[in-house]
Parts: sequence; structure tokens; C-alpha cells
Amino acid sequence: MFKFLNQKKFSIFLLILSGLIFIYTFYKSELVNNGLIRSYYNQYYIFSFLLFISSFLVFFLNKNIQNNLFLVFFSITLTLYLLEFLILNKYFFIKDKEYRDRYQFYNYYKKKDDEIKLTVDPVNYVLKNKDEFFPLSGISNKKTIHCNESGNYSIYESDKYGFNNPSSEWNKTNIDFLLIGDSFTHGACVNRPYDIAGQLRKQYNKTSLNLGYSGTGPLIQLATLSEYLPKLKVKNIIWLYFEGNDQTDLIYELKNDILRNYLNDDYSQNLFLKQNEIDKINNNFLRSKIEQERNLRIKKYLKLSKVREIIQPVKFFEGYEIVRQPLPSKEFKKVLIKAKKISKINNANLYFLFLPDFYRYSEVNANDKDYKNNEIIDILNELNIQFIDFHDDIMSKEKDPLSYFPFRSYNHFNREGYKKIANYIYKKTKLNNENN
Repeated sequence: MFKFLNQKKFSIFLLILSGLIFIYTFYKSELVNNGLIRSYYNQYYIFSFLLFISSFLVFFLNKNIQNNLFLVFFSITLTLYLLEFLILNKYFFIKDKEYRDRYQFYNYYKKKDDEIKLTVDPVNYVLKNKDEFFPLSGISNKKTIHCNESGNYSIYESDKYGFNNPSSEWNKTNIDFLLIGDSFTHGACVNRPYDIAGQLRKQYNKTSLNLGYSGTGPLIQLATLSEYLPKLKVKNIIWLYFEGNDQTDLIYELKNDILRNYLNDDYSQNLFLKQNEIDKINNNFLRSKIEQERNLRIKKYLKLSKVREIIQPVKFFEGYEIVRQPLPSKEFKKVLIKAKKISKINNANLYFLFLPDFYRYSEVNANDKDYKNNEIIDILNELNIQFIDFHDDIMSKEKDPLSYFPFRSYNHFNREGYKKIANYIYKKTKLNNENN
């Protein structure tokens, strides 16, 4: 039996490898991500199936051929891991700090400024139902590293509540625009004043408060509005809804007990008075995350993460565009009812702005080109909430819409893209005010 197994060891190796890949893929797809991005994992199911078939084909080959195939397999694998090592550590060979990933860049910058921070997305706390309260912003009054999509990391000085604003903006008597949304609103990945709120300040001299934060969906955004709007005098609230994943984000956010409380009237965590505690929680999380990242580097290396990014024709988040989850209509409607009520109490105009997904303009996913969530539009019409569509009104008329994305690829908007959104917001609200 041992002699037989020795002769067929490469075939057995492929069989075991295919089984391990299938089990791990199922675990990541169905248990970790709840099937939300199943299409992304289909390629790994296919790969494990091909290995399974190959193990049977190889089984019938003689020992010498199997040994040669094993040498080829081993050589290719060794080459891929060498390439992964070179990519992960390229900043040792290319002396440019901007080529480093976010955590490498943070460690580099910290040598110059020990107080530098990274953004801490509120979504990190969604599954932590035992926490006493739920932070909705980052660390306050600190130079903060955000992201890099165009070749340079965006860094901003956070305001006294942990958002991406000049702190002086909170002292203004009247706020012309209050922006709510996710990473697009947050200002990824540009520096002030090239984010949307910054452009409104720069171009039109309008007071603009940016309460957007990366990774947030409609429920966290409602919570942010509930906590911070009552302390302000605001003319226009612009709710920027990203069609790419806000729907999926809402499904995830509904898992949190504290966040669900915001669907009820008069609920508040009084976060205005808890910034020191918010900073403490975020700092603890950041320290833990940085330590985890050091350990994850080994895991990423073993998984050939960087090599796979180069080989794969589609980025990870395409799964959100291809497999759209059913809208939790009842809860989404409650979010908008509460948002409208808060806006009315504070005498502010509420605008719901649709931000288009990159895949409307890419050849990768043609199904998204005419995507329209009529269910959301029906809810907005029923509630008599003003909505405006940046794709229909602006981007659909552009000759080269991809020019508004860094490197014409799946990214956030570049400076010119954010500028167009700011222009659109200003003109739409001005026209509405003139008509009224």
C-alpha cells in the first residue's frame, strides 16, 4: 500500500489540495460573508474543481511523469511566492513611500509624527453588540491617513468630532450644506479642499459640514444625522447614496442592536458629549488592528494576496455589483421617514442624491449600465423626498466618464469627479431655492 501511495503521491496531493480549497472557499463565501459576494468566490470553486479533475487524470500517469509534473508545479509555486515577496516588500527596492500599503505608510509616517492616526470606520463595531455605545466617527483633532488611489495618500486634520472638516466649520452660525454618506462623502482618496464639502467651500464660499465616513450605510448615516444635526442650524442636507453597496451595508448594519434603536423616535447616545470616550475606543481598536495587521501579513503572503490581485481581472468588490441583495424595504423606509422628520424639525431641506457605480461606465459588468433601483425611487416619491441623480443628469451625458476615476479603474472619484458632484449639488439646490 505504501508503495502504491508513493507512486501516486502527486495525484493524492492534488486531491487533498482541491478539497482544502473547496472547504476554505465555502467557509469564506457562505459563513464569513453570508453569501453576499458569492460571485467573487465562484472562480475558487472552479479552481478547486479543476484540481479535483486533474488529480484523477494524473492518477493514471506513470511515476516518472508524475514526478516531473510535481517539479513543474513546485517550480511555479516557488516563483509565485518569490513574486509575492518582491511585491509585498517593493518599498525596500523602490525608495518611494507612496508605494507602501496603508499600514506600511502609517508606520513610516509615525517616525516623523508619533500622533498620526488612521481612519477608523464605524462599520468595525457593527458586530460588537456588547459595547456600551456605538462610535460614528474617527479620532478627533489628529492628522489622519485615509487612502491612496491616485499615487498619493490622502491625509487630513480631523475636526473636534473626528470627521473630515476644518474644526472652525463647527463654529459657523449657519451651515449651507450638511453632507451625509460613505467614503465618497468622506473624501476618499483626495486631500482637502478637493473633497465634495471642500469644493463647495472653495468654489462657492458655502459653509459645508462633512459628516460622511467610509464604510457606512443608510442606518449609520441616519444615526450620524440624529446625533449631530440637532446641534446645528442647517439649510440643506445632502444625503449621498452610493448605489454600489449602500443597500448591502444596510443589511449588515441591521444586525446591531444600538443602530436599530435609531429607527425609533427620540433615541440618542449623546455622542456630542462623549468624544473622549469615542477617541479612547477608536485608539484601542487602532492599536489592536495594527497588531493584527502584522500577523495578517504572514496569512496574506501564504494566500498570495498581491499576486492574485495582479492575475485576477476583476477586483474584489465587483461581487457587490454583480450580486445585488434584496433591499430591506421596510427598514429602509423607516430610515428615510426618520431622516425626513429630523430634517423637518430642524427646518432643513433634505435631498437624496444617487451616486453612480463605476461599473455603469466599465465594460466589466454591462448589466449595471442601465441599473436603476425603482424600489428606492418609489419610496422616495411616496415620502415626498426630493431626489437627484448624478448619473442621469451629469455622467450619462459625459463623453468620457471614466476620466473622472483615478487611472480609469474601479476607484472613488478623482478631484475632477468630486468637483462635478459639488457643482451639481450647488446648482440643483440653488435652482430649487429660486423656484420656491
